[in-house]
Amino acid sequence: MDIKIIKPVEKHIPQMVKLADEARQHHVDVLNGYFKPVTPVSSGFEDKIIRNHMSEPENNIILIAVDTDDNVVGMILGEKLHKPWLEQSHVGHVSNFIVSANMRGYGIGKKLMDAFIDECRHSGMQQVDLGVYNKNTGSYNFYIEYGFEPIEQKMRIDLD
Repeated sequence: MDIKIIKPVEKHIPQMVKLADEARQHHVDVLNGYFKPVTPVSSGFEDKIIRNHMSEPENNIILIAVDTDDNVVGMILGEKLHKPWLEQSHVGHVSNFIVSANMRGYGIGKKLMDAFIDECRHSGMQQVDLGVYNKNTGSYNFYIEYGFEPIEQKMRIDLD
């Protein structure tokens, strides 16, 4: 399978929003009651986030995986952060990472993460972090196999 990792342009945005909607629906299904379902409003929100990332390359990293027909089959959105309270204060943070469900298992996620980490290194980042939900075992296992280490447990309590 011939997949290229590229920086997106305007024509890719509708496909990227569709992919972000797929990620949200996956989280709705996996987390059962944590995320709101996909709506036109949430799709508009995803569109705004993607456009913001694309408009500020000095602060963000955004990459997509495209097939030979230029269809977006995966994406990774991240920020370049400065966290002065950390020993390694220049952090690349993955905020959204998805490979389309029908394209998983072909190494696309690894290609995207490799490219993201390369971009982070090139930008002077000293580490990469991300969050993953406990019940999202497929993603969790991917990150562990890739080499990420769990460092923090986030907790919550619902107030009725």
